[in-house]
Amino acid sequence: MLGAITRLRRTVAIAGTHGKTTTASMLALALRGAELRPSFVIGGDVNEIGTGAAWDDGDLFVVEADESDGSFLELAPSLAVVTNVDPDHLEHHGSFEGLRASFDRFAGGVGGPVVIGIDDVEGAALADRARRAGVDVRTVGTAADA
Repeated sequence: MLGAITRLRRTVAIAGTHGKTTTASMLALALRGAELRPSFVIGGDVNEIGTGAAWDDGDLFVVEADESDGSFLELAPSLAVVTNVDPDHLEHHGSFEGLRASFDRFAGGVGGPVVIGIDDVEGAALADRARRAGVDVRTVGTAADA
């Protein structure tokens, strides 16, 4: 269902092993503060808003993209953020290599830029693989090359 909704609006998908809820919440709050009236579905309640989901009139949709069960691969985002990649939820992906492959597929399926945190080795490796695959990668982090 969420995948179908992402095809209705310009979607920003927030993925990563850790930090998805915080990052998606900050983005939703910033967009609301700019009076862009985004819709959003976030895994936890946004304290300042009082809910984790809302449908509004703006053309942006912020979604927390969950890698734990692979459902993030069903989304159709226009933009994406990957906060980090750590060995988690391996019961679904089979191995860390399977999780890496899922993040590669996720990044490759984004219709526009993918912002990737490169402070961890796996995030930097994902950014490199995605660039080689022709993905429009933007990096963030504390490193000089971010």
